[in-house]
Amino acid sequence: MFCETESEITAKRRDMKLKKIIMSIFIVILLVSLFFWSPWITKDFAESRVIERFEKINSRISDGCGFNCKGCGVINSNKVAFGYVITIEYACGLLPRDSKEFHQKQTKYVSFIGSVR
Repeated sequence: MFCETESEITAKRRDMKLKKIIMSIFIVILLVSLFFWSPWITKDFAESRVIERFEKINSRISDGCGFNCKGCGVINSNKVAFGYVITIEYACGLLPRDSKEFHQKQTKYVSFIGSVR
């Protein structure tokens, strides 16, 4: 017959707990690094999400802001931790002329889950 002493059983339980902790830490590190990189958020996707969100917010305003001006739209895109930072240029209201002095800029963040902030 095979009999284990109480100290051997305790040592095996401790080893199992340690293995579970190490595996959990490994999984957490793997998930955080995957979210940090976020390969499913591409530059085109992030830019289109920002444009869609901006246009949706201004769609109900008759003299709202838009991209119908010279040089307006996405002017800069940068990959950052957990997503993208997108800078847009736009104009609001009725403008006397299409000049850069009347344009506004805004920077938005697209997270690894696709939300725009």
